[in-house]
Amino acid sequence: MDTSRWICLYPSYLDSAKTIDKGRKIAKAKAVDAPHAEEVYATVRFMGFEAVLEKKYYSKNFHYSSDLYSRGRIRVKLFDESKKPIRPEIGSRRALFVQVANNIPKYREKHGRKVDQLSQLMTAPAAAASGGSRKAGKSTKKGGKKKK
Repeated sequence: MDTSRWICLYPSYLDSAKTIDKGRKIAKAKAVDAPHAEEVYATVRFMGFEAVLEKKYYSKNFHYSSDLYSRGRIRVKLFDESKKPIRPEIGSRRALFVQVANNIPKYREKHGRKVDQLSQLMTAPAAAASGGSRKAGKSTKKGGKKKK
């Protein structure tokens, strides 16, 4: 199955906490608070689309350790081989993003997911791993001849 021509959907596209510069693609009023990649994937599948969850980072979030909950990329088959929408009421990427954002709260109610718990679980190992393994005041620079 070739998914390279499918639509890419990152959780940051739907995150109400993000700005447009940080990657949000829909209006803040329609966006969702801290969507998780698995929630987005399950919602897309529930809506009747073929989808694939990939372990990828959104380039605008890659350097932010606080955005670990937004890991993942969802590839969605929005159009068939004849380039017609699979669901006529969702005919564009933006329409897909808005519909997914509308359905995520329904998914959370049904499955009882707490966003705060998810983000704590995802950021806790990173915080522990980044704890100072170097001794204070020690430089990691190797000794040697200084260049003039």
